[in-house]
Amino acid sequence: MINPIIIVLFLATLGQSFASQPEQHEIRARFVKATQQPDYRSTFYELVSNANPTNFHSAYLGAAKTLMAENSVSPFAKLSLFNDGKTLIEEAINEQPDEAEFRYLRFLVQFKAPAFLGYNHNIKSDYLFVKSYIEQTSIYQESWIDYFKQFERIHADELSTYLEGA
Repeated sequence: MINPIIIVLFLATLGQSFASQPEQHEIRARFVKATQQPDYRSTFYELVSNANPTNFHSAYLGAAKTLMAENSVSPFAKLSLFNDGKTLIEEAINEQPDEAEFRYLRFLVQFKAPAFLGYNHNIKSDYLFVKSYIEQTSIYQESWIDYFKQFERIHADELSTYLEGA
């Protein structure tokens, strides 16, 4: 017979491991906060770096690393963090090329990346992909869609530069 104490301890441990994993909605909300508050970026980075390594978490970890690059003082650390983040986002997209949320993250990173990094070749296609996804979906409760729309309104003039001829 199995000892009831062992079962209780096992269930408590199992519950703790699930409770410590951030939910996707929490990661999305904290990502927005990290984009708006540079002093919060390391907290966000810690949150996603300790999460289970799914494509979702890898894409957001990549975005977190690119945000951390902005905060770094050392040019070498900036470039290393940016390249690591870019790689994670690209890997997530390669695994799930039709995942609009990953394309949204890449769009934001490329849109904000300095031109000399040369990481801007998907801005137009990602923007159009995400716009099409939003127009075709009925799932508007996703917070990233609200943030995308807000970003789109704020940066309308800059976006028009990328969309000429679209």
